[in-house]
Amino acid sequence: MCAIFGIIGTYECEEAKKAFQTLIHRGVDASYTSVNDHCFLGMHRLAVTNVTKALTQIVNRKKKGFNYPYMEWLQESGELAVIERIQAKMNLFNESEVEMYLEKGRQGMFKQHLFSLYMLCK
Repeated sequence: MCAIFGIIGTYECEEAKKAFQTLIHRGVDASYTSVNDHCFLGMHRLAVTNVTKALTQIVNRKKKGFNYPYMEWLQESGELAVIERIQAKMNLFNESEVEMYLEKGRQGMFKQHLFSLYMLCK
C-alpha cells in the first residue's frame, strides 16, 4: 500500500501538509514531497520486504478487471521508455520496483502500476 497526494493550483501549504499527513498510514517507510507555489505533490511509501511464497504469487498473478486499451499502445509504441528516461534523469521511484513493473508489464501484468507510472512521468 502507498499513497499519492497532489494539489495543482493555489493552496495553503500548512493545510496541504496536514492533508498529506492524514495518509501516512498508507505507507510508513518513506515520505517524499515536491512543493512549489502552484503544486504540492507527495507520496507515502510502504516497502514490501517479506518475499514469501504468498507474495510471489501476488506479484506474478495477472490481475483481472483493468484492461485499458491505451496500455496496448503504450506497450507496442515503446512509450514505456518514458518511464525509464524520467527515472534515469530524476530517480523518482525505487529502481528495483520500476524494473520489476516494466518487466512484468511487458508480460501483460501490472497494467495499473505501469499506467500510473507513465502518467506521473508525462
